Amino acid sequence: MVLVKSYLIRLKHIFAFKKIKKQVHYLLLYVITLIYLIVKNSYLLVILIILLLVLFFIYNRTLLYYSLCISLVIVPYIIINNCNFNKICIDVVNDYGKVYKVVSYDDYDKVYIKINKVNFFFNTNDNLLSSGDKVYIKGKVKILSKSHYENGFNYYDYLRYQNIYGQIVIEEVKLINKGFGINIFHEKVNNYIRIKFNPTNAQIIQALIIGEKHNLDEELNEDIKGIGISHLFVISGLHVELINKTIDKFLTVIKMKEKYKNIIILLFQLFYYVLTSLLVSILRVIIGFVLSKFLKNIVKELTTIDKLSLNAIIVLLINPYNLFSYSFLLSYMIVFGILLISPKLKKEKGIKNFIINNLFISFTSTIISLPIIVRISSDINILSILFNLFFIPFVSYILLPLTFIVFVIPGLEFIYSFIVNFFIGVTRVLSNIDIFTISFSFIPLVLVIIFYILFILVFMNKGYKYKKIIRIVFILYIVFLYYLPYFNNIEEVSFLDLPSGDATFIHTSYNKKNILIDTGDVDASMIISFLKTKGVKNLDAVIISHGDSDHIGGLISLNNEFKIKSLFISYYDSVSVNEIKNYNLSNIQVYYLKEGDEFYIDKLYFKVLWPGSNQFDVNNNSLVIYSEIFNTRFLFTGDIEKEAENGFVKKYKNLCVDVLKVAHHGSKTSSTIEFLNCVKFTYAVSMNGYSNTYNFPHKIVVDRINGLDNVIMLNTLDFGTITFYRKNRNSPLKIKVSFNS
Repeated sequence: MVLVKSYLIRLKHIFAFKKIKKQVHYLLLYVITLIYLIVKNSYLLVILIILLLVLFFIYNRTLLYYSLCISLVIVPYIIINNCNFNKICIDVVNDYGKVYKVVSYDDYDKVYIKINKVNFFFNTNDNLLSSGDKVYIKGKVKILSKSHYENGFNYYDYLRYQNIYGQIVIEEVKLINKGFGINIFHEKVNNYIRIKFNPTNAQIIQALIIGEKHNLDEELNEDIKGIGISHLFVISGLHVELINKTIDKFLTVIKMKEKYKNIIILLFQLFYYVLTSLLVSILRVIIGFVLSKFLKNIVKELTTIDKLSLNAIIVLLINPYNLFSYSFLLSYMIVFGILLISPKLKKEKGIKNFIINNLFISFTSTIISLPIIVRISSDINILSILFNLFFIPFVSYILLPLTFIVFVIPGLEFIYSFIVNFFIGVTRVLSNIDIFTISFSFIPLVLVIIFYILFILVFMNKGYKYKKIIRIVFILYIVFLYYLPYFNNIEEVSFLDLPSGDATFIHTSYNKKNILIDTGDVDASMIISFLKTKGVKNLDAVIISHGDSDHIGGLISLNNEFKIKSLFISYYDSVSVNEIKNYNLSNIQVYYLKEGDEFYIDKLYFKVLWPGSNQFDVNNNSLVIYSEIFNTRFLFTGDIEKEAENGFVKKYKNLCVDVLKVAHHGSKTSSTIEFLNCVKFTYAVSMNGYSNTYNFPHKIVVDRINGLDNVIMLNTLDFGTITFYRKNRNSPLKIKVSFNS
């Protein structure tokens, strides 16, 4: 017994919390690094993990003990979760399940369901299901793909972090019996708002009260993002603080004791947490409230930054995958930045100091969230710092309080409508001021780490030598990040994986030249996002193979986003010619190409091999272009079919290339045996469109190509975006695909 008591005393001494006061943020750094290392297999972070453990061992053994204990919780959790997830192999479902969440959109419901301990989702138009319902479901399981292009949105990981295996394409759904689930409160409130208020007001109320942003009007949502105020439409401490103050004032009036007052406020916070469908940002506030009100003796010696760090550690222990939620990152990052600069804020009251403080807070929030925002959207509006001076107080003191009031008293909606329409109008006007909007390319992890090290050095409160130099270095570093593509010596040709259509991107070293062959379908949002991650500011040339909408459809959208210097189209393609006239692209130099034409773009060589005359068919009038790009030969074939291929074979014998773009997405009307034997190639790339309904590429074409000697066929359905690249023109040709990224 004495030994046990002695051991417990020793254990208490080892884990004495006061020994890590003012150092909890180092523990948070360790936790973040550990989770990212295990989940992403980022071996770059192994060095940082080892360095932290060595420093803990040398300077603070208690931190080391806490780190090891946390590792014993997090590492097994992630490994076991990954193993269980990877073991799942389900192609069809024909079983009973329980609905645990329903998200209502304007024209359908997204239903999340658990079947035999495995989570799925499916879409339905019935609007009959709610959390807790038991249903019978039959359908095929669709595994959502990874990034369709390098550094793009990874739907597979997004679902995996929520422990969702895939989507069920339903054949039959039958409600067995109604039930109860924790998310039913959220669903009931959401439906109440949709029914009770007009659509314009309802979208704002849903976003501000329960965090449902997906029903925001698309144009309004783009305007909000464009002026940099998206953070005001994320449920956060601001919302909870408003509720807390209201309850606190009421309980103070009735003279309730502080202890009971805190319990009631906590219960309201927990209810609101459930009402918002368990948002991480609300969990942060609840944990902060518990630490400050119920555990204040334990954390009283911690700094505000260490309290926030402890808060984040608890959230990550509850679910390590929260680290990959933008809501988690932005919520903690912005609060961390504000705490870091709070000693520098003016203490005296007055309009002038209020404006200065809010300007400083807005500036700091913009800077600290920069690497995160860039991963969500490449565009940053510099004027958002000024816009927030108006919108932060407007939303905090007018729109948000009035939203809660009108939610409880719908009869006041006529007043609310005026405020909402005013907000939408101002937002729309300001969103048109885009002259100060700049785009950043994708920022790699190692550069993000350097960014935050410099940020902390700049804004930390302790004085140290060379602080002015560090500030200058930090400013120059942000400028460097903006011009990052101009330091990249990679030369590449990317065959994009789009929902439908073709688009091939040619990118030379140091961002000298950017060329696009075809522009995909009308919705060019994916191409635009891809180009911005590459740091493209201008398109030096756009080459349109022919006038089908899945090859020329995105041209207008691209012209609105980027300056297009030159446009090349087929001389014989009347569809393209007419489309260009309709588009009224007077700002672009247009060139009409036909067989025999040659041109250079920088050192890139292009020669038109087809058509030599009008084929009286839009597909067969496609430009067939031979190109030499960084010592690699490409043949781009558009959508030519059998007739054009037969004509091509008669003109060209034993044409040798390295990469053949398979004609017409791999349709059986193209890629004849004669054509494939005429052109000697090593790689065949088929761009199929992952939403195509034509079953491209056709099996007969795949078999023909795979039957050739020493040929490798790649298609975007299996590999995502396919990129051929060299680090310099004398280095070996390499291939990377986005589904491995």
